[in-house]
Amino acid sequence: STKKFPLQISLGVQGITLKEAISRNHPIDLKSYGQLFFLSLLSNPHDWKGDNLIVTKEGKIVGIDNDEAFYPVVYKNGEGHYLGIKNLIYVLEERKNPIPKEVVERFLRIYREIFVLEWQVYLTERQKRWDALKEIGVFDTKHYNSAQLPVTFYGGGILNIFEKFSKIQTRLKDQESLPTPESIL
Repeated sequence: STKKFPLQISLGVQGITLKEAISRNHPIDLKSYGQLFFLSLLSNPHDWKGDNLIVTKEGKIVGIDNDEAFYPVVYKNGEGHYLGIKNLIYVLEERKNPIPKEVVERFLRIYREIFVLEWQVYLTERQKRWDALKEIGVFDTKHYNSAQLPVTFYGGGILNIFEKFSKIQTRLKDQESLPTPESIL
């Protein structure tokens, strides 16, 4: 009998962990940092700690553990309120440097409605690939169903992304010079 078990698969990234990069004083690419900063504001990655961010030899940062995104910024359980984000992007020294002009301009050119529609098309295509893997037996029904596919947004999640886009773009337009992440936070 063949024993089946769940497996998480992700793209491989050559580099060192952000934790190692900080300890080695490895330079961080500000363009990459700025892009991840905006992504973080939109998606609230919950688990971007030092071991879940990889820094390439060029200094680009890549998130490798993205299964805990779109968490509430503040959440409540029976005992009180808690900050729902573990994200080193917000506390790196690079937050004090201006975000590169090309990153700011690109973010300002994004039409949120088109972005979300294109994203939904992308997610639909990915879903078809997951379904095909299930059909050929890579996943059994139990594990496929527990994988929470497709990605689902609850309680106004899409509207929340729209509102965040608007707020960030407004903040960027109000800045007289190139903003720093610190000035946006």
